[in-house]
Amino acid sequence: MKNTKALQAFVTVVKYGSFNAGAERLNCSATSVSRLVKEFEQYIGQPLLLRTTRNVALNDAGKRLFPQCEAIIESISTLNEMAQLPLENVEGELRVACTTTFAQKRLIPLLPDFVEQYPKLTIHWLLSDDRIDLSAQGADISIRVTRLDDSSMVARHLANCEIWLVAAPSLLMKFGMPTQLSDIASMPCAICTVPRFKNYWPLQPEQHVQGPVWTDCGDASREVAVAGLGVAFLPDYMVEDAVNSGQLVRLFPDQAILTFDIALLFPGKSQISPAARAFGDFLISRFSMQK
Repeated sequence: MKNTKALQAFVTVVKYGSFNAGAERLNCSATSVSRLVKEFEQYIGQPLLLRTTRNVALNDAGKRLFPQCEAIIESISTLNEMAQLPLENVEGELRVACTTTFAQKRLIPLLPDFVEQYPKLTIHWLLSDDRIDLSAQGADISIRVTRLDDSSMVARHLANCEIWLVAAPSLLMKFGMPTQLSDIASMPCAICTVPRFKNYWPLQPEQHVQGPVWTDCGDASREVAVAGLGVAFLPDYMVEDAVNSGQLVRLFPDQAILTFDIALLFPGKSQISPAARAFGDFLISRFSMQK
């Protein structure tokens, strides 16, 4: 079954009691409706209706499946109605989960235009470097540096994020400029325990690194690196200002060492609010302009 037409035909015929009544409701011929219902039964793998010359009724299999089929059609109808809502009328509260630094560096500077466009909307930020359970926290949308591994969520790509190796000039004067990635293992490192790789850095080949200071915060690891206490391996948005100011030097700038998606994550299709859709569309539009 390539689309929902066959499912809709089945539900409509059952609700209105006959192929003719269903066809009238769907504004098509009874022959077309009969063909679509047969297509749906073939998809399910068994008959679902008891047919007479004038009426139809559900058999036992149909009675078991019909409530779920009807719920699916109602959900699709709700989504279609939601998609038609004028987004300029969006109001209420939008709960946005995001890592602290990415929100500060990349998202909050964009808010004046969004707030002007949707003045009736209040944005509640849930900022944390920990992975947030959208349902448990009541978040409408999450922006994460991620490799999506939860099929229950809906994801939209926002941007790419490179993980940079950076070090302070004072550290490089003491230990020298590394000429290959394997040199990093012999240098002190500012280790952040939040990423999955912790002190096993995926540098092709993987390097087991050590350092005098470990933190559970990317911003703190950046400051450890600025102080000259170790090489840091952090997302570009966390360290680019320090690189541009000369506080840090990007190592191996011509190599894309590690890249992640920055994704917009939603709890599920049926739970995407108009406010979350408006914010997602806004961010995708703005980030596409920055490419």
